[in-house]
Order: sequence, then C-alpha cells, then structure tokens
Amino acid sequence: MKIASFFLFSSSTASLFGGWFGGKKKDAKVIQTDILREKECKRKTKNGDQLFVHFWGMKTIGGDVFHTTWTDRFKDDKISVYNKPYRFQLGLGEVIDGWEIGLKNMCPGEKRRLFIPADLAYGEKGGGTPEMPAGDVIYDVELVHAEQGPRHPEVFDLMDLDKNGYLTHKEISKFIHNELKNQGELNQVPHHEELAMVKDILSQEDKDRDGRISRLEFSGEAHREF
Repeated sequence: MKIASFFLFSSSTASLFGGWFGGKKKDAKVIQTDILREKECKRKTKNGDQLFVHFWGMKTIGGDVFHTTWTDRFKDDKISVYNKPYRFQLGLGEVIDGWEIGLKNMCPGEKRRLFIPADLAYGEKGGGTPEMPAGDVIYDVELVHAEQGPRHPEVFDLMDLDKNGYLTHKEISKFIHNELKNQGELNQVPHHEELAMVKDILSQEDKDRDGRISRLEFSGEAHREF
C-alpha cells in the first residue's frame, strides 16, 4: 500500500544540539547573515535535506570560540571540538533556530557567518554546557555536502491536524483511515487492523509513553504492515 511510503524512513542520528529546541519554529524572525564564500548550484538546501557542515562558534562578547569542527584551524584543550563535518536534517528542530533560518538556500562549498540572537540560540541563560553559551552567538558555517534527507518533515504536519506539535491516537487513526479511503482500499482492511496500525505506531514512536508523539519523537521508521 502507498501508506507505507509515509513511514519508510530511517531515524535521524542523535543531534549535537537536539532536545533543547523543540516546539514552535521561529522562521518568521530574521537573523543577520554575511556571505563569506559564495557558490552557485542548481539545488540549494531546503527543509528535509540532510546537511554536512563545518562550523566555528564564537561568543559575541569577547569573541571566544566555544565549539568547532575545524580541528586543523584551532587547537585548544578548553574548546569542544567535533572533529568531522556535523550532520543534521534541516527543518526538524534538530539544531538551534538560528541555524534552521540561516542555513536555507545554501550551495555546497558556500560559507556563511550567522549573527544569532540569544532567543534563537541557547537563551539568555545558556544550555548548561560550554557548547551552549548564554547570550548572542556568531557561527561561521561551511556547507560541505547536502542530500535529500531520510524522512519527510511534511508527513508530521499532514498528520498533526490541530497543529499543536503532537500526534494523538485520534489523529493517527484519522490519517490512516483517510489514506485507505483515498487509495480505494478501505474495504480491504478490517477496522481492527486499522486500530492495530495505530497501536503499533504509538508503541514504536511514543518514546516517553505519554500517549502522544511529539515532533522530535517522530521517526517515520518502517511500519511494514501498511
């Protein structure tokens, strides 16, 4: 059945910045972006893409570097170093909002400097670790590679009927029912099998067992019974 295509996507890797930045997006806000190296390409980054980037994070006050992947450029035992390009999926809330806004429409090889206010970074109090400082921050980010991501962020939005950032039993059930109806297969699937599908999705995706699936919990992994 075609419904399977909505769920046959692998889970994203654990995010370096994840867990702190769920909830409503702030795409309506604008951050200052300077282009340090411009590139041209046919396909620019968009939500749902998996990005591989090198970055250099600096505090706005004092200019101290607090996190980087450029190990050949900066060596200091006090600085957190991630010694390879960092990978994440754009548009899923895996990184700070400043990155979500500032890294769209990029080409491989392009390099940007993002001036990110505290409310689009780690807040006025910070995230509690050296990699998540308080206040405004600056990131130099170079896009190494971009490709279509392993899952589609639009799927969650299609299922989240009340747009509150969570999927309930009722919403999942209605989505499956409508898809079966649209595909002309509603009469081929007994009602108890529909309910079993919903139960299976909740059991696999509801990580904190609160009876609903958050955007960050949603993985879209294979539910092959579809």
